[in-house]
Amino acid sequence: MAPPAHRRGIKEYLCWLRYQYLLVTCCYVMEPWERTVFNTIFLSVMAMVAYTTYAFVPMHLRFAASLLCSILGSESPGGGTHASQMEGGIV
Repeated sequence: MAPPAHRRGIKEYLCWLRYQYLLVTCCYVMEPWERTVFNTIFLSVMAMVAYTTYAFVPMHLRFAASLLCSILGSESPGGGTHASQMEGGIV
């Protein structure tokens, strides 16, 4: 019995994505140990990028919004206090 069409489509799509990954990174010409080292380094770098994005981008966006609001002369988002006011600085 053949799998349903939507499952076959998903499986073919995932196989196609894997094939594209192998072609773009040239992993298909590597030996198995080289492929393992390459994939380990690649996944480590992607994990670090994901963590950095999660940890630091919201902080930078909040600072940029606060700076933009102070330049435009309106209250900063989140209660109207700027970072310098919270730290005891003079505005």
